[in-house]
Amino acid sequence: MTLLRIFKYVLLISLAITHSHVLAKSTSDADERSPQRPNILLIVADDLGFSDLGPFGGEIPTPALDKLAQTGMRLASFYTAPTCSPARSMLFSGVDNHLAGIGTMAEVLDRYPALQNKPGYEGYLSKNVLSMPDVLRRNGYRTYMAGKWHLGENRGHWPVDRGFDKSFALLNAGASHFNNPLQLFPPAGKLSEDKVTYVENDKVVPLQDDFYSSKDFADKLIQYLGEHQSDKPFFAYLPFTAPHDPLHSPKSWSDKFKGDYDGGYDQLQQQRLASLIKHGFFPATIQAAQRMPHVQAWDSLDKETRERESRKMEIYAGMIANMDHQIGRVLALLKDRALYNNTLIVFFSDNGANGNQYERYPRTQPNWLAENFDNAQDNWGNKNSRISLGAGWAHASMTPFRLLKFFTTEGGIRSPMIVSGPGVNKPGSVDLQTVAHIMDIAPTFYEAAHIVPPKEVNGIKMPAIQGKSLSAFLGGQTGPIHEEYLGWELFGGRAIRLGDWKLVWIQSTSKRPGRWELFNIAQDPTESTDLYAKYPAKVKLLESAWDDYVQRNGVIPLP
Repeated sequence: MTLLRIFKYVLLISLAITHSHVLAKSTSDADERSPQRPNILLIVADDLGFSDLGPFGGEIPTPALDKLAQTGMRLASFYTAPTCSPARSMLFSGVDNHLAGIGTMAEVLDRYPALQNKPGYEGYLSKNVLSMPDVLRRNGYRTYMAGKWHLGENRGHWPVDRGFDKSFALLNAGASHFNNPLQLFPPAGKLSEDKVTYVENDKVVPLQDDFYSSKDFADKLIQYLGEHQSDKPFFAYLPFTAPHDPLHSPKSWSDKFKGDYDGGYDQLQQQRLASLIKHGFFPATIQAAQRMPHVQAWDSLDKETRERESRKMEIYAGMIANMDHQIGRVLALLKDRALYNNTLIVFFSDNGANGNQYERYPRTQPNWLAENFDNAQDNWGNKNSRISLGAGWAHASMTPFRLLKFFTTEGGIRSPMIVSGPGVNKPGSVDLQTVAHIMDIAPTFYEAAHIVPPKEVNGIKMPAIQGKSLSAFLGGQTGPIHEEYLGWELFGGRAIRLGDWKLVWIQSTSKRPGRWELFNIAQDPTESTDLYAKYPAKVKLLESAWDDYVQRNGVIPLP
C-alpha cells in the first residue's frame, strides 16, 4: 500500500469516526445552543402532608407556593413512595426503586436478612441505572444541589459522583435542623458512625454554629445560582429536610402560630377537609379517613396533654412557613437574574406525613434520647431537643387520606404537586384525576431539554425508563398518562393501581392479618369501602398485575 493510499485510508477512518461522533452528539449540541431549553428547579419537601400548604387546603401561610400555584398547575393525584430514599431513587432514575438499588431503606437492611446482598437492595442509587443530573450534565446543563441526598453515604455514591457540578448535601436519612451532629437515630454498627455527614462537592464539611437547614440549603443554592453563567441552562435541586422530624423551628417562626392549634387535630382535619371541598378537590359527600386506632380523640385528652400536643403542631407549622420563605428567596434570585421566566419549577413532597413516634425509630431506646437531648416541653423546637409530630397531627396533615408515611395506602404515597413555568399551559388549574408518578419526573425533564436518554453508560446497559413524560399533559393534552399499572412494595406493604382501581396489602398486626383490599380510588380516594369480595374479576386482574410487577422489578416479597 502506497503512502498516498495509506493517508487516504486513515483520512476516511478519521472522517467516519468524526461523523459518528457528530451524529451521537448532534441532538445535545444543537439543544445546548437552543434558547428553548428551560432551566429546571426541582424542590422537594420531606414528609410534608397533602393538605399542609395553602394551595392544597392548608391554613399555614405559604405565599411563595401560593404564587407558584397561581401561575402553574396543581396535581392532586401525584404518587411517590411510602418513604424517603425509595422515592428519591425513582425520582433520579425514572425506574422502580427495586431496580434503582433501594428495594428497602439502607437504615433497616440489618432487619431483613432475606434482602441483604441481593440485586436491587444495595441501599444506594445503583450504578446500573441512569442518574438524572448526570444525563442532564452530559447534555449541556449545569447541575447544582443543596439539601438532603439519602442515596448513598460512601464515596462513589455522593452527589458529586452522580452528576452534580456543585453540591452541598446531607448524606444521611435525616438530622437535627440545627448544628447537632448526632444522627436521626442510633446507627447499626460502630459507634463512630453515629455522626451525620455533610459534604460540599468532594469534601466533608463542618456546619456553622448558626446553621438551620432550610435557611442554609437555600443560602447555598442561591450562591450557586448567583455564580451560574447563563451560557448554559441549569438544573437546580433543592431537597429540604423540613418538615421531617425532629421538630425544630426558630422560635420567631413557631411563635407565629401560638394558640392556632388549640382546637386539636380532629378539628383541623375537618377544617382542611372543608377547605379542600370548597376549592374543588373533592365532592361535598366525601368523608375523611378515620384516625388510626391507637390515636385518641382530641376531646378525650386531658388539658395538659392537649397543650403539649398543640405546641408540637405550632413548631411543625413554623417549619413549613419558614421553608416557604426560603423558597421565596430562591425564586426572587431567579427573578433578579432574569432567569425565572425560562425556568420549569416542580415542587412536591417525597412521601406522606410522618406519624411515627421518635421512640419507635430503629434502635432508638429511651435512654438514648434521655442521655443526649433535653426534651422538656419548654425546650421543644430548640437545637438539643428531639421530638416528633405524632400520628394525630400527621393524620390531619394527610387529610382526607388513610394512614401515613410507611404505608402503601393513599396517605403514605399521595403528595401535593405544583408545576410552573415553560410548557405549563393551564395556569392556576387543579387536576384531580390524572394519575402521575415520581418516576415521571426524569422523562419530563429529558423531554423539556430535548434529550434522548442513553441506553448504555460506561458499558453498562441501562433499564428502560418506566416513567412517562408529563410534557403533553402539562401542555393541555387530556387522557391518562399511565395506561399500565403502577406498583409499590416496601416493608411488606404492597399496592397496585390500574386505572381507577387499586389493590392494597396492609401488613399484619396483632389485631388483623395481612390481606388484600380493593378500592375504586376515583370514587373512594379515602379507601373507606373495601370492594374485594364484590369484584373478584377485578381482584384477579390486579393480582396478576402484582405478580408481573414483582417479576419485572426483581421484588423480593417479605412475609
